[in-house]
Amino acid sequence: MKKIRCLFPIIFILFAVSAFADFTVVIAGKKTTYCSSCPDAANGGDQICEIPDGSADGLCGWTVVEAGGETGDINLGGSCDNSPALGCAAISMYYCVSCVKVNTSSGDVLAYFDTSETTHYVQFYVKILSEGLANSEDVGIFSFAASTSYASMGVGLQQDSSGDLRFVMYYHVGAGWVEDSSSNTVSTDTWYGIRLYLNDGAGATDAGQWWVDWSNNGTWTNEGAFSAVTLDRAIVQYQVGNKATTKAHNFILTGLKIDNDTMPDSCAR
Repeated sequence: MKKIRCLFPIIFILFAVSAFADFTVVIAGKKTTYCSSCPDAANGGDQICEIPDGSADGLCGWTVVEAGGETGDINLGGSCDNSPALGCAAISMYYCVSCVKVNTSSGDVLAYFDTSETTHYVQFYVKILSEGLANSEDVGIFSFAASTSYASMGVGLQQDSSGDLRFVMYYHVGAGWVEDSSSNTVSTDTWYGIRLYLNDGAGATDAGQWWVDWSNNGTWTNEGAFSAVTLDRAIVQYQVGNKATTKAHNFILTGLKIDNDTMPDSCAR
């Protein structure tokens, strides 16, 4: 006698999928949707949730300020150098933000997006392709700013006094810039995750913190924090890149999310 295999589990699965057409696919317990719109509160980006579509305004309609050519070129829908791979199943790697400055003439390589919020949770992934920094020099990657010319707090790339590359968190108070260098060194051609928190309160109540995912595996290292300070530049913009910089650099950035309530989830690997 032939054995009859039960088809009920298959039929049930097909019914469940067809009965609930609006669903998020989950593989090994991880969402495969990083952003479905920009902004996208449901996916942890109620201010920014990157949808890189290959156009100049791939990040929710950001404004580009660039010198052009070797003096400063920023492309919000640039091609990704994804080898070695970022490894995020949820993030499309067709397009990345690309910031390139080849020469040392002063030039703009900047994009910004206006905000009126006071609490910010930021996550993105960045790869440094090349840089021309000298010892004790740095260049911005992502900033909160008062205008295109005046950053207030952010994270950049620094070459320390020993010639090693590190990430650096910076913020501006009455006495000038305060910098906090990362615990580990940075390698070129390597993806890293960056997280930033900023509460821009009234008076001496401003607080911030930053983290780095050094192994690109969802493990975030707390790199430092500040509290009870007064940032003396009001936050009205998010910025990628730099205004009037003379520092040669080339980096790509993807997976940018900004939320006002909670830190976004790491990308699914």
